[in-house]
Amino acid sequence: MKFAKTIAFHLSAIFVSIILAAAVLLGGLKLIDNHLLSHRHPNAPDDDADQPTMRTLDFYPFTGGHIQAYKREGGRLDWSDHYDDFDVVSGEYGFFIDFRLESPPPKQNNEIRFVLTGGSAAQGWGGRTNADMFYQLLPKQLTEELRAQGRDCKVTVVNLAMGSSHIYQNFVALNKWAHPLKPDAIISFSGHNEIAVPQTTMSDADVTAAQAGGLIHVLRYSASPHWLKLIARYYPGIVKRTAAGSLIRLMYLNDYSETWQANYILSRIDPGYGSMSRQEIERRYKAVKSAVTRGEIVDTLSIPLYVHSLESISRDFPNTPLFAVFQPIQHIQEEYTRMTVKIPRKVNDQDHYDNVKFLNLQDVWRQHDFYPGSMVDPVHLSNEGHRLVTTYLSDYLRPFAQDRCDKLTAANAAPAR
Repeated sequence: MKFAKTIAFHLSAIFVSIILAAAVLLGGLKLIDNHLLSHRHPNAPDDDADQPTMRTLDFYPFTGGHIQAYKREGGRLDWSDHYDDFDVVSGEYGFFIDFRLESPPPKQNNEIRFVLTGGSAAQGWGGRTNADMFYQLLPKQLTEELRAQGRDCKVTVVNLAMGSSHIYQNFVALNKWAHPLKPDAIISFSGHNEIAVPQTTMSDADVTAAQAGGLIHVLRYSASPHWLKLIARYYPGIVKRTAAGSLIRLMYLNDYSETWQANYILSRIDPGYGSMSRQEIERRYKAVKSAVTRGEIVDTLSIPLYVHSLESISRDFPNTPLFAVFQPIQHIQEEYTRMTVKIPRKVNDQDHYDNVKFLNLQDVWRQHDFYPGSMVDPVHLSNEGHRLVTTYLSDYLRPFAQDRCDKLTAANAAPAR
């Protein structure tokens, strides 16, 4: 009996010790968890959502990151407290469209079709509903103005703007999807991302490039750390023929992404780049990161990227006017002002791309001090901002729309041969 009590006592002590150890361990983990939550923040407020929000990027061939397709969000959104009753809908590939791009609607005989491109501001973020965004307000206003003048034409805008994209991604998207749309003109509403994205990536890569480049290394055995390769000598089947190796390499994803970015950047700017050790790549990359300034990024990345993209769009759509609109942003930056001055001079005066026309809405906003009521944040337009953009764009595009309508009317009236 005494022996049984002793055994019971020891078992109870072991059980209590296990419970206390587990409690201490879980408590310690909770302290670490609280520290991580307070010191490490997501890139965007909705990155931690249980389900993808509309702003969660999917990866597409050629064009990179797109927001969620066929998504509807409403109410108060995590990224903006400007409205309590948002109601925004996305369509195929995350574009704000209501038809399938692979089978676009046929163009009507009296239709003047614009294709809009740009980043999230062009796409319409900040408008309370899609109907409040300038891509829907603009064609309605131009059509009404033409009808009031006795011109029987319908203006439409196909919104191929992409949130989080920069202008070269827009060029690729236009190349892939806009030709079957047969646009009469293209509107590029850009500027902010062409500074923000190169500043983030320190290159002309898009915001998803380093992540994709890092994930390739996760699936590659040769990228394994030395200790994992040592284990693979004895257990090659487990490391190489199961997901175990990739799961272990996944812990090194940030390192792989950084390595990809370092190689890409150095390959573009370092004349001595070539076969070299990882340590040498890291040394040169750190030197570049510490030395480069915001102004240098704009001069060496943003402006050439902008110019090259506009000229590529113009070449790809010959005889199609390209209206390049510098979007308004709330915080006036000297680098952005330099972009708005240098890019038109390069495109029009030096390279002689006369088909590209420029409108500087940043200068308009500055002159009239439309801040802050026209914006829901430093980049995105409020409903009032969308109405203002509609007013200025309609004034800017009206002569083209009138001329195009007259030509369509004459062509439709001409007898068939």
